[in-house]
This record gives sequence, C-alpha cells and structure tokens, in this order.
Amino acid sequence: CLPRSNVLLCSRTRPTSPCWPARHACRPSIAAMAEVNQEHMSPGPTPASLPAHKEYRWSVLVAIMLSLATLASAWCGFQASTWSTLYAHETRAANGERFEAARQSDIADRQITNDVLIFSTWLEAEVNGNAPLAAEIYARFLPHFRPAFDAWRELPLEGGSALPPGAPFEQPEYVLPTQADADAASERALAAPDSAHNATATSARYILTSVLFASVLFLAGIASKLAYRRPARAVVGVAGVALVLAMPLLVTSPVRF
Repeated sequence: CLPRSNVLLCSRTRPTSPCWPARHACRPSIAAMAEVNQEHMSPGPTPASLPAHKEYRWSVLVAIMLSLATLASAWCGFQASTWSTLYAHETRAANGERFEAARQSDIADRQITNDVLIFSTWLEAEVNGNAPLAAEIYARFLPHFRPAFDAWRELPLEGGSALPPGAPFEQPEYVLPTQADADAASERALAAPDSAHNATATSARYILTSVLFASVLFLAGIASKLAYRRPARAVVGVAGVALVLAMPLLVTSPVRF
C-alpha cells in the first residue's frame, strides 16, 4: 500500500535477519523519507537568500547613480569651461569695439573740422565775388560733404539774401562715414557686455549643477562604507534627491561646443 519509492527504501533499510518483525517491514525511516522529499522537492529561494538579493539591487542602484553623476559632472565641467571662454572672448570684443569707436570718433571730429574750414573758405570767396576761387574750392569738397552742400544751395532764399539759411552741416545728407562706423562700433560695444553676462550666468549655472553631481558622488560613495543598512540607505536616498534636483538644471541649460 506504500508508494514505490517507500517500498524500495523499506527494502533497502530492512535488515536481513529473520527475526525482524513483519510489521516493521514497510515502515520507512525518517532519514529515508527526508531523502525522498529532498529528491522530489523543487529548489526555491531560501529566507537567507532574500537579504542578499535586496543588497544586490541596492548595489546596482548605487552603481547607476555613480555612473550618471560621473558623466554629468564631466559634462558640466566641459560646458562651464566653454562658457567661461565665451565670456572672456566677449569681454575682449567689447573692449576692442570701444577702442574702435573712440578711434572712428576722433577721425570724424577731424573730418568735421576740415569740412567747416573748407566751407568757410568757400563762403568767403563767394561773398567776395571770387567765383573762380569758389569753384576751385567746390571741386575740392570731400565726397561725403558735396551732397549736403548741393542740398543746402537748393534751399529757397529768404529776405533777399544771396545764400540759403543755415549751413550744409544741418542737412540730412551730411553723413560722415567715420561717424557711422563709430556709432556701429559703439552699438557692438554695448551689445558685447550682454553676451558676456549671459555667458558668465550660464557658466555659473553649470558650476552649480556640477556641485550637485559631486554631492551625489560623495554621498553614494560613503554609503558603501557604512556598516549599518538603514543609515546607508538614508544616505543613498539623499544622494537620489540631489540627483533629481541636478538633472533638470542640466537638461534645461544651454549647450555650446
């Protein structure tokens, strides 16, 4: 009436003595039953293996955090250096544009002085009725002054005067090329500090993000050195919070190569 395995075990464990009682012939021993159960039971996780599995998952999580923080910290350092270089370049460009604006402005002042002197000479010749001298002076007008002078001569006379009112320098046609260059250089000099300020602000943003990632590296690193499980997991949790705070700053920061 017993299973075949038990019968076989009974036959194995039954002594060969004829004095052995018949009622004990089919009673398996405890050791034999344990052997059969060990053969037929499927292996599974033991309670001792569960903490080791959890520790393995925590180790994988810490390794992922360390990898992300290392790569992100290196990227932040590269971007901070790039934006600092841009800040230095924009600062030098602003200083150069200021010097260029001052130089062009000096040239424009000298041109205005020359135009005033030559116009005064023409006016004196015109008033004195020296037409050949006035024509000779007119031929020596600079290209930027002649359109303004012609526009001034075409103005209507007032009160029987022989000359129009005002002066050629008041006409819209009077434009000094060097003064235009000086104004353009001044505008570029004013725009350069804005770019420099943007560059230094971006560099500071990357430095802050790098500090957060360095905190992640520090906390995740010391967590593996703690002997107790709860403090180690608490430190890993703080490192995860720092990683979550640093990732949006990294993603939303401008990139420059």
